[in-house]
Amino acid sequence: MKNRDSFDEFMAALGDIYDKEITEFITSIYWRILEKYSDEQCNKMFNDALITFKFFPKPVELIELITGGKDNLEDKAQVEALKVLQAIRRIGGGDSVIFEDPVTTAVIKMGFNGWVQLTADLLVENEKWFAKDFCKIYETYARQGIKSSGNLAGIVEMDNIVKGYRKHIPESIPVDKYLKQIEDLRLKDLETIKQRQIEHGA
Repeated sequence: MKNRDSFDEFMAALGDIYDKEITEFITSIYWRILEKYSDEQCNKMFNDALITFKFFPKPVELIELITGGKDNLEDKAQVEALKVLQAIRRIGGGDSVIFEDPVTTAVIKMGFNGWVQLTADLLVENEKWFAKDFCKIYETYARQGIKSSGNLAGIVEMDNIVKGYRKHIPESIPVDKYLKQIEDLRLKDLETIKQRQIEHGA
């Protein structure tokens, strides 16, 4: 999408309709994911989104409206990059984590020297560059079949291992489930607020 003004208007409209705060971070992520598509494709996609989704659409859902649900490696990489950024913001480097996508795990382990190093290096001002670098590495690893399983150790786990406290290592946080639970709670709270508004207005 080339028309940034139209994009901003669409995002603001989605925010108003779905009662979602459209932060600069959210706008930048959605813009990076959608800017490669034409204005015509995005205009149709936004209009379709208004009559398709009950809740504020995720990037992958908007992409599916454009592509018809066909999987795209570049799109997948961007969605995973967003997921990693959310995990860094909400969980941080103290806890160990597990990502469902084995390519994402490999990218963090080998491309960014592990979870602790990544969370320590990533600052707000370089999130944009992280997303670009992550996507580039992700696409390369995915094409070459480079994957990794298991958890990504956090500071607590690494420190306990060094001290010999292997029996006192906390469980790793499953990122995908964790983020979904947060979103589900947010949507539940939103529904409760809307219901109360309806009751008070009745």
